[in-house]
Amino acid sequence: METLREQRRTEEAKIALEKEKYLQQELEVRQQQADKIYAGQSGIQGDLLRVTIFGGQVLMRGKHRRYSPVSLRIADGEQKTVLFHHPEKRRYQTDIIIKYYDGLLTFDDAQGQEENYSYPIAYIPEWRKGKQYSNISLNKRSHSEARNINIVVDAIRLPRRHD
Repeated sequence: METLREQRRTEEAKIALEKEKYLQQELEVRQQQADKIYAGQSGIQGDLLRVTIFGGQVLMRGKHRRYSPVSLRIADGEQKTVLFHHPEKRRYQTDIIIKYYDGLLTFDDAQGQEENYSYPIAYIPEWRKGKQYSNISLNKRSHSEARNINIVVDAIRLPRRHD
């Protein structure tokens, strides 16, 4: 009986290792595609975004606190861990995962957890001129527990390629 349990644990460990290896390879492929978008070698309008997050509060060290505004560029297929910190007290900080896959921008991604309380925003043509999403609050079970934050999404114009 004990031998069967050990075999089962060994098999589960192998499966978990293979899954992790596959996910890592997938991330590398997506990052290579994102690098091509940044370089202007690939992509279409909407594949490169400027995202600005400001106002409201996020959870830092067990309390909801205001944070310094954050602005970043993100390409389709990319995931970024973004540091949010208090404007005066640098020791108050938290990392929040933002990803952009196939036209879906996700704030506070749950990283494969069973319960996902992230905030997804699907691509719309208005992003070409900039679109603000105001007073966003996330579930208290989310990582950031964001309250009344604002997210501005602006599609960066890509250079024309002549193939």
